[in-house]
Amino acid sequence: MAATILIIEHDEPTATMYARILELAGYQVRAVLSAPDALRAVAGHPPDAILVDFRMPVMDGLDFLRALRARPSGRTIPVAIVTGDYQLDERVVAELHELGAEIRFKPLWVDDLTALAHQLMEAGKKDN
Repeated sequence: MAATILIIEHDEPTATMYARILELAGYQVRAVLSAPDALRAVAGHPPDAILVDFRMPVMDGLDFLRALRARPSGRTIPVAIVTGDYQLDERVVAELHELGAEIRFKPLWVDDLTALAHQLMEAGKKDN
């Protein structure tokens, strides 16, 4: 059974592109357009890994990660924060790392995205 990756990206074309790339790489992919939708999706069926955009309306990637890690089922899911914001505050970066997230900057090309997915899956194996 293929590993499942949850993509949280408010920009629908980007979410669709990431999903298609990862599906072609052999992953099962679920994509949602908001962090609240992602929290509901994780509660119903936790994925093997999560890619989450940092800058989103309603709830940003850091707030999502805090909420995810507060849940028993979300404490060990490997997460990568993806952002085009090259000016992240050092305290934010430190907290993201403390919460166990990888940070990657856009644009993510095909090889970048598939390598990141593989890295997250390997990290998930170590946690189990």
